[in-house]
Amino acid sequence: MPLSDALLDRLTQAGLQCFADRQGQLPDGSLLIYPQPHALFSDPTHGHALLEGYRAVLERVSGNRLIADWRLLGLEPEGLSGWLNGAHPCPPARVTPPTPGDPLQALLLCAVLNKMPELLDCYLDLELQAELAQTPADSSYAQRLLAGQEADQLVAAWWSLQQRARERQEQMEQLNQVQEELEHYFLLSCRQAELIEQLEQQQRRALRLLARSSQRPSSLIQAPPGGPGDQACA
Repeated sequence: MPLSDALLDRLTQAGLQCFADRQGQLPDGSLLIYPQPHALFSDPTHGHALLEGYRAVLERVSGNRLIADWRLLGLEPEGLSGWLNGAHPCPPARVTPPTPGDPLQALLLCAVLNKMPELLDCYLDLELQAELAQTPADSSYAQRLLAGQEADQLVAAWWSLQQRARERQEQMEQLNQVQEELEHYFLLSCRQAELIEQLEQQQRRALRLLARSSQRPSSLIQAPPGGPGDQACA
């Protein structure tokens, strides 16, 4: 189950590092982190892989700390580090549980959970065993998904998606046109370069001919003997 860059940065500031051996024995006191089911939309992970991740975390809860990723983002690095070191209880996470902002995503996720109810069950089991950081357990996750599926919102989201698709199509057409124009000018410039090369070759040949003609010896032209001035008078 991948973690966001913002969360990784928060964990690094708190002095934590990821455990490299995912199949090995975790050190006691490790921090186990799990996302909400709509993490499916932030990473190319299918539902079965997320379910396996939930189950693997549940198997390792004993002797370790457990918390949701969105609650960690509501904790300051100093408070997180002090809690993990046993200096004080977990401070309150001043956040609310997020839900998919896109109604179409909420609708799709409801369909996934209907096909895989164990995915939601495992998430709720994690919520019951996790550190809540003085926030309520996210037991109303499914209800919040349904609340974001009003007909008007779904239709508006669908039209917005269609508009973005049309805009991307227009952009692709414009890019293709620009590419064709660039290819045309490229071929034209190549042809011009060939013509320039041919002219330069002709100029070099003409210069060589001029140079050869200038190096030939000059000949004196003499009048033939017995011209009109040399005739005798009768």
